[in-house]
Order: sequence, then structure tokens, then C-alpha cells
Amino acid sequence: MIGGPVVQAYRVAQAAVGTSTRVLTLQVLGAGAEGQTEGVETGDGVELVQPLGLFVSPVITANLEVFGVELGDEIIGLLMSDKSGPPMAGVLPGTTVLYGAKTPAARLSIGPDGDIVLVPAAGQPVTVQHPSGALLRITASGALEAQAASGQDVTVNSGTKRVAREEDGLNVGTLVATAGPYPVVFAYVPGAPGPIPPAPPGGVVLRGVVATGQGAANFKG
Repeated sequence: MIGGPVVQAYRVAQAAVGTSTRVLTLQVLGAGAEGQTEGVETGDGVELVQPLGLFVSPVITANLEVFGVELGDEIIGLLMSDKSGPPMAGVLPGTTVLYGAKTPAARLSIGPDGDIVLVPAAGQPVTVQHPSGALLRITASGALEAQAASGQDVTVNSGTKRVAREEDGLNVGTLVATAGPYPVVFAYVPGAPGPIPPAPPGGVVLRGVVATGQGAANFKG
């Protein structure tokens, strides 16, 4: 279209996140040598159009560019591009990647077969935080942490029974001694599911705890 809008690449000099509206504005520079600011076209208050549901505040680098369309005296930013840093290696055809603007190593990728992989930057955890207070975290060392919201359960494999921890009480059963005539006869009643019963007449309730250091070494509750 003759005389239509002009689209060109600009270098990004500054970026500012709006304080009253959800907008990112840029200061841009026209064509020129790297780092050159004198004698080049400049634009202030260039609003970057970002997709609904995605907001990025960039780190200013020498290779950060924005493709803008000139509408009269106004420039509207359409798309930012930054070729700084290492290449995005290992991305197979058909893969979609969402990566950190500052740390591209932190990424969420959807593979060509539909598999979803979430990878943090080196030394950082992966944390899922729910507004209720529930939290799921993979620490930087690879440990798994799960915390349910107050009064809620952490359930593994759809289980419905409580897990006994070390130092939790046990219902071992009851022991009753009947004296005379000799010998003294002891009667043992094994423990059963349910509340620990009171001691029978002439008997005692046998109690116990899960010994410290017993149970699954790497499953803690």
C-alpha cells in the first residue's frame, strides 16, 4: 500500500513498566552504530503491544530491538527481539518454548509429542504456590516438599489411611494376668484398628511408639 505505515527495527534504550496502567513503554533509537546515541532518530513513550495474558519487562542489552510501526508522529512497538546470550539449543521441530527474558535457561517447553517440561535456572527451585497456602516445591538440590493448606491433606496414590511417623503412638493390645490357683495365667489381646481401648479389669494397655530411625528413610511427614 503506497504511503501506508512504515515498519522498521529500532534499538531499545530504556524500558519502563507503567505504574497506573498495564503497559510497557520504551525509549528507542533509530539506525546507528552500537552504543551510538548522537545524531540518530529517537522515540520516547513508545508503547509496546504485548499479547493478552503475557507481560515481559526486558533487560536492556546491545542487541535488544523492537519492531515498530510509524503512524504519523507516533511509534507503536509490535515485537521485541534479543539475540544476546547462547543459542536455544536442543529445541526440536514442533516445540514451543516460554523462557525467562533475563535467564533463558529457565523455561517451560511443550515438546512435539505434547510432553511438558518445566526447567528452572541452575541453583533455583521450582515452586507452585496456591492462594490457599498450599505449596509444592522441588528444591535446588532435588528434594520434594509438599505443604497442604491449613486443615487439608497431602495424599499419595489416592490413599485414605494416615501415615505413622517415628514417635507416633501404637495400639499394641492389652495384657491381663489371672492369679491363683497357681500358675498365674496371662491373657494377651492383640491391638485392633480404632481408638486405643481402656485397660480391662486386672490388665494393662500395652503401648508403644514407632522407633526413631525406623520407617522409610526418605519419606517424611
